[in-house]
Amino acid sequence: MRAVRRLAFSCVLGLSLLGGAAGQAAFEAKAEALPGFSAFEGLASLLVRPEPPMAVALVVRQGEAVCFEGAVGVAEWTQDGRDPLRPFTAQTKVRVASVSKLAVAMLALKLEAQGKLDLDAPVTDVLPDLAADATGKPVTLRALLSHTGGVRDGEVYWQSHPGDIRTLLAQTGQSKPGFRYANINFGLIASVLEVRLGQRFDALAREALLAPMGLTAGFNWSGVPEAARESGAALLWRDEAGVWQIEVDVRDQRLRQPAAVLMEPDATLDSYRLGQNGTLFSPQGGLRASAADLSVLAQGLSGWADAQAVKEPIWTAGDLGAPETEGGFYRAFSTGVHLLRSAQWPQGVTAFGEAPLLGHAGEAYGLISGAWFAPDTGLAFGFVATGVSKADHQRLAGGLTPIEAELLVLAGRAASDCKVKKVKAGG
Repeated sequence: MRAVRRLAFSCVLGLSLLGGAAGQAAFEAKAEALPGFSAFEGLASLLVRPEPPMAVALVVRQGEAVCFEGAVGVAEWTQDGRDPLRPFTAQTKVRVASVSKLAVAMLALKLEAQGKLDLDAPVTDVLPDLAADATGKPVTLRALLSHTGGVRDGEVYWQSHPGDIRTLLAQTGQSKPGFRYANINFGLIASVLEVRLGQRFDALAREALLAPMGLTAGFNWSGVPEAARESGAALLWRDEAGVWQIEVDVRDQRLRQPAAVLMEPDATLDSYRLGQNGTLFSPQGGLRASAADLSVLAQGLSGWADAQAVKEPIWTAGDLGAPETEGGFYRAFSTGVHLLRSAQWPQGVTAFGEAPLLGHAGEAYGLISGAWFAPDTGLAFGFVATGVSKADHQRLAGGLTPIEAELLVLAGRAASDCKVKKVKAGG
């Protein structure tokens, strides 16, 4: 295994805590001191902007070899939000938002490959109200995974225990035939998985997918070791006074046992029935994982890169200006996997080959995340950025946010430490 270049936390963290001109000058000095470490200086430079994020972590790998691992910023602040307590690292777990959907898709694909699940069977045995989509076709797990089942989000797409997910369906509507990104799809998928596999979703995901991959990640902190919960990070935003305010995952929430789920007063998980409420463990966005975990998850797609279910789109955008593309970001989707085409990558990025990146993005509560696999070169990378400003959530021409675009560039630069060679998918 090649030596891993890790960011010098003792130096760079100290720089990241400086503000204004002093902080910028310190970062510039650090960058000059590392002329050959373009990925590292680039990562540090993300905190030198008018409204810098709170923390950024990036891990790039090829197979078992980690080519790059770095992080800058802060994981935890004092209660008043003014002083830092802990550095953010590539192993710091956070709520990774919609990258969670990739884990659900990989779980479903794995169960199908094992003959335990039929992704093309109607889901009416569990969800009778989803008998057919707008075209009259039966709604299946594959349709829900690819956002082509005709379901759309209502005002909310979650339900606290002891609620039933079926009551949410009354608040949703059906879209026109085709693609419509909907978070509720994954709560519905989790309910179906629970009934068909006979296991609660959080435990099923852990035992069938995450643990076999060597990951200690978990949905809504379920199954995550206490030490990893303790060292996890909340998601925050900066208020008008410049003070960080917590959106989700305060320390008490991270340490809640057995998991941080929404429950009505006096309710307990002992009364939960399989299939009752697949939104309980937030399959649409509640995976708690680190940048390192996301790189492993992305690498797991290498076994599927040549599979039609993953590489062949079920939906392709006809009009990039249509609302369902969300500013041209969504252009092709397969079975739960977003295909990020080379035309969307920043100019000059060549380390990934030409085939679309396979994976998923995440964006919520001031976080931007991603887990991507390049089938042409075998590279995989995962990243998280927390405390991202509203300006950095605005999408560029290719559909990426500025932070995503810069991290794709840095991942490409870091790939020089990998033994990269262009290969065919599965080759």
